Amino acid sequence: MSSLIENIKQNLNYFSINLSNYEDNEYSNIKPILQNLGQTLPSKLEYLSFVLEHQENVNYVAIVPCIKEYIMKKKRVKYLAIKSTIFSNTKLYCMDLFDLKDEVKEFKLHNIEVLSYIKLFTDITDIYRFSNEID
Repeated sequence: MSSLIENIKQNLNYFSINLSNYEDNEYSNIKPILQNLGQTLPSKLEYLSFVLEHQENVNYVAIVPCIKEYIMKKKRVKYLAIKSTIFSNTKLYCMDLFDLKDEVKEFKLHNIEVLSYIKLFTDITDIYRFSNEID
């Protein structure tokens, strides 16, 4: 994926990744891909949708510190929206970073506005539809 992004980097404004039912184990190549992704993406990227859907009980709140550290250090983000979807047996759990008020306040201290994932996703979908209607 990194080489593909490198080749189209100059024209890449919107990027969406959706990983469903991926295996996170010692044989998986998902971790190196995700680790290199941050270094590969262009700095002018306007929109990044990154969705991880995992069937095990992953602690969503444990992921937030890793994301915070990278985003707050690099200061490459004006707006941030994160949604976590966890499938457990017959139940579906969804959590939006926008709902974690203390986290939202901390991001705001770094001039990063946390938006509702559903709202942001809807807005970008509308923009895409509108631009296709014009063409």
